[in-house]
Amino acid sequence: MLDILTKDKGQRGVTLLELILVMVVLCTVLALAAPSMRGFFTSRAESDLANTMVALLNYASTQSISESNYYRFNYNSDKRQYWLTSMQDSSYELLDNDYGQKFDIPREIEIDTEDMDRAEGSYYIEFSPLGTKTVCRMRLQNPQKDITDILCLSSTEPFQIIEYKPDDNEIQYRQEK
Repeated sequence: MLDILTKDKGQRGVTLLELILVMVVLCTVLALAAPSMRGFFTSRAESDLANTMVALLNYASTQSISESNYYRFNYNSDKRQYWLTSMQDSSYELLDNDYGQKFDIPREIEIDTEDMDRAEGSYYIEFSPLGTKTVCRMRLQNPQKDITDILCLSSTEPFQIIEYKPDDNEIQYRQEK
């Protein structure tokens, strides 16, 4: 039993110099990989933001028809937030469920809007009980210049997500239902 606890004279441990060399190699590899990983997470943030926005847009569209009520998807560029409201006693109020919270937009994502109406400092997309909505486009862009468009081509069509990178000629098109 005592033999197990003692080292053989032929075995040797890791020296401090070897440990330092391994740490230097690992740090170098991590330093080279870190910039590309940052771009990966920023790209994911843009995709996640687009998916969340389209989910809220689809929810507002469905609810406005099923409740025979007007809904709005609101976007404030100064506060970098977006949220849903519904018509309550001739004014738009936040929803009283999980969809009624204000969602923050990541700082690294820039949003450009086209054909969206504006009221009280916020852009909005309006959904009517008849199933129509504002025809518009929101363009999301990250620091790597990846672009994601959320668009509605006609007042009765569903929202679509189009993703593309400026260096690629390939466009990835998704229609959300």
